[in-house]
Amino acid sequence: MDIFTTPRLRIRQLTPTDGDYWFRINGDPEVMQFIRPVQKREDSDLFLLENILNYEIFPAYGRWIVEDRLNAAFIGMLMIRPLQGRPELELGYALEKGSWGKGYATELVKGALEYAVHQLKHPGIIALTDPGNKASQQVLLKCGFAYDQDMFVDGKLARLYKLS
Repeated sequence: MDIFTTPRLRIRQLTPTDGDYWFRINGDPEVMQFIRPVQKREDSDLFLLENILNYEIFPAYGRWIVEDRLNAAFIGMLMIRPLQGRPELELGYALEKGSWGKGYATELVKGALEYAVHQLKHPGIIALTDPGNKASQQVLLKCGFAYDQDMFVDGKLARLYKLS
């Protein structure tokens, strides 16, 4: 099921056949450098199924596949979810290395904000980045986020950005 589209991107729900795509993100040390530990294939497959099952609980939220609209080529993943203990929604994304530097991240974040504000009717959006992830911080600033504070999340230092 499609979640939303942008001029170049299609964002859709995960399916059980997305294991190879999902692992291209979760199993790549460069992509995961600022996100979470790299997963083995079997852990990535389990994480995929957990995310698919979450659609039944939270159909409007979750992690989704990002594809090229023209040829369905895999580009990455997007996440929009409620963040425990906060009123805002959290936005996160990861692109495979071959999609870096092409403007996809900016287009994806702008599309995700449009979806969150207009479809979900939720204007409060935050994003967390590793302090070392300068590329992602630049994308967030370009898309209207502002740095708010550094904080610890799951024992790890994170930089919090809020939609301004």
